[in-house]
Amino acid sequence: MEETSVMIYMLFTGADLDDTLNAHVTCNVEVFSPDKAKIYEDHDIPATSKKIPNRFFVQKVEKSIGIRLQPYIKGCEKFYSTGIYTIQATLKDHISQKEITLQQSFELLSNETIDAILESSRDAPSA
Repeated sequence: MEETSVMIYMLFTGADLDDTLNAHVTCNVEVFSPDKAKIYEDHDIPATSKKIPNRFFVQKVEKSIGIRLQPYIKGCEKFYSTGIYTIQATLKDHISQKEITLQQSFELLSNETIDAILESSRDAPSA
């Protein structure tokens, strides 16, 4: 398996605004491997801290998060196995003092599995 990069993007809306129409939202992100080990963690990531047109303006968290998943290499201490990974994020609205927790999973497949899926899709009759 070759190295795989996973990019995490978060969109949000509904942030409360202060009297000058500024929003202030941060987030915490943790990623867990298939065996439930925490492989990534970042706290107080700036989501937004600026004036926005209205509280229902859709925004992307200002910092994108990239995780590189390395294959197993003999003698290497850090590697990631195939399986289901879980992303847990908590968005904090510092004006309303509200928090929302989000969770999403993704599956890391082996090259062999991907090749088998591609091969079976080539053999499937077209509609």
